[in-house]
Amino acid sequence: NNPGLCQIVRRDVFAEIGGYDESFEGWGGEDLEFLNRLQSRRMLAGAWLPMLHLWHPPAPKKESGHRNQDLLRQRLAEPVEQRIARLRAGTTA
Repeated sequence: NNPGLCQIVRRDVFAEIGGYDESFEGWGGEDLEFLNRLQSRRMLAGAWLPMLHLWHPPAPKKESGHRNQDLLRQRLAEPVEQRIARLRAGTTA
């Protein structure tokens, strides 16, 4: 139900699309933004594989309800290839 929860990506594709946008803080938005960039490449989407989620401590802003919605809207308004170029250059502005 949430396509951002589990993604398996080849290392070269991960680098090609700029990896994760580390300007997201706390919990929420980062997976959906990453998936949006990933969808600009050829991919096989499906729910037939078992899900794997690595344990991690709760994000500091999760309890406050902060979900990065403003940053997510801002990022998704930017063209995918522009975001990829910015992330590959190592900038988050």
